[in-house]
Amino acid sequence: MSQIEKKLSGIELRGPTKPFGKLIKNWVDASNIFDKRLTGDYDDFIDYKKDDVLALVKPAKEFVAEIPDNREFPSEILFVFISSLLLLTQNQNPMKLLMIYCNKFAFKPTTKTLEEFEDVTEGKTFENALVAFIHAEEKDEEDIKGVETKMVKNLKWAAKKNNTRFVILHSFAHLAETKANPRFTKELFDRAETRMKNAGYNCGQTPFGYFLDLEVQAPGVSQARIFKGF
Repeated sequence: MSQIEKKLSGIELRGPTKPFGKLIKNWVDASNIFDKRLTGDYDDFIDYKKDDVLALVKPAKEFVAEIPDNREFPSEILFVFISSLLLLTQNQNPMKLLMIYCNKFAFKPTTKTLEEFEDVTEGKTFENALVAFIHAEEKDEEDIKGVETKMVKNLKWAAKKNNTRFVILHSFAHLAETKANPRFTKELFDRAETRMKNAGYNCGQTPFGYFLDLEVQAPGVSQARIFKGF
């Protein structure tokens, strides 16, 4: 089931709302553009061919043709239309991603909290890097590939906006109520790091399973701080 189908599954459409329900069903059947839109930003649309978009035109015309001749939109249809738009703009998946472009970012390990991960004693300093503060939640474990893809696309987008090819992944499990298993989170980081490197980015991670002393120097400019939930 696609994301748009999941979001609309709880909406019961009856009577004069049927045309709108039919339109939504036709959109779901005709295209996955909405799902793609949720995986990143407008850059994702470059992956679409003309036929993918034209497939949406016919069901939209059929919907318009079913609006009463007096051209007044029945209040029930209008209510469902607005409510559905609100539902569609809400993020379903729980991954939280806070990206901060830093003129300088430094860390130093202080206390190890998870013994199963690699020992690190030395700190590091980076300049002109996008630092991603990442909180993976329990529900993310259901689809590591999907979460990985969305995270990588957002990292690339934010790095491009800040004119940098340097990205640091930092576990920051303080942005939501639930947490993914640490092993899942570390695997997700490793997979994302590999994909970023394969795409030509200089990507690394802060020590996993540690409390760290952090130094963050971020400029007060547009796009230097970006939050995404997906």
